[in-house]
Amino acid sequence: MAISTTTVEAQDFNFSTRGYFSSAFGTCNQGAGGAALSVTCTGGGFTLNYTGVNTFPGNYLSGSNVSLGTFTISGTGDVTVPGSTVNFTLLVDNTVPSSGTGNFSGFITGQIRVGQAGLSNFSSLIWSPNPTTVADGVTYSLILDAVTGGVNIPVNGNVDIRARGVVSTIPEPSTYALLGSGLLGLAGLARRRRTTV
Repeated sequence: MAISTTTVEAQDFNFSTRGYFSSAFGTCNQGAGGAALSVTCTGGGFTLNYTGVNTFPGNYLSGSNVSLGTFTISGTGDVTVPGSTVNFTLLVDNTVPSSGTGNFSGFITGQIRVGQAGLSNFSSLIWSPNPTTVADGVTYSLILDAVTGGVNIPVNGNVDIRARGVVSTIPEPSTYALLGSGLLGLAGLARRRRTTV
């Protein structure tokens, strides 16, 4: 009986990211057509910047925690961002195992205060997007703050937007055929053993 061997490759994935802000404020609204690797939202003396990631030179193994980009906020002032005024959408452009796009979208709300006389610097800004998205066979799950359920944006610093990527592609028909022929071979071998004993 001939035994066929094949090399099973580890499932891996790769991607790049871009984003855009949507708001009634003109200085904070690129809209979907303005999605880019780096975008900004300005208002009240502050600038909120999102910087995405280019495709990693290698691939990530399924189940890896990855960075989807960073938020950076700078400036001075005292601003409260009410609900439903500033939306941010992060697009994940999957490249491996195949091409497709998923997105995380949600409102940024809270207060930020920096450089105000007699008051300490403070930020309660939170981006609250949908927690998972699927980009053509890869499920990306955001790693959110356990208390707020979102991505906390600190005072004058960077926050890395982290996610776990899991490859969930359906095996190709040739994989099913190989599995089926292997099972038939084992069944035939078991039957032959029973008849010769």
